[in-house]
Amino acid sequence: MRSQNTTNEHMRAVGGRSIVPGAAVSETVLDVRGLNCPLPVLRARKRLHQLPAGALLRMLASDPGTVRDVEAMCEATGDELLESKAEQGEFSFLIRRSG
Repeated sequence: MRSQNTTNEHMRAVGGRSIVPGAAVSETVLDVRGLNCPLPVLRARKRLHQLPAGALLRMLASDPGTVRDVEAMCEATGDELLESKAEQGEFSFLIRRSG
């Protein structure tokens, strides 16, 4: 598992307020590629609990079951799934921590 903080530019609503183009938003990256269900979602949930409300978590996974698991986790926790992408057998999720 690799976790790191990066800064990305976002043009979407974050934390109930609009982010202007060019504004930097901190994004924590959680790499759980190579792990199988239920470990990716368990690690994501643990990491989200360590983040402040409104923080962004980018999760990278390789297990196809993670797609439905992340959706279910967000419904159960109230965290917001902002983005879900699949490309060449890898999955990327952007989750905003509820608060």
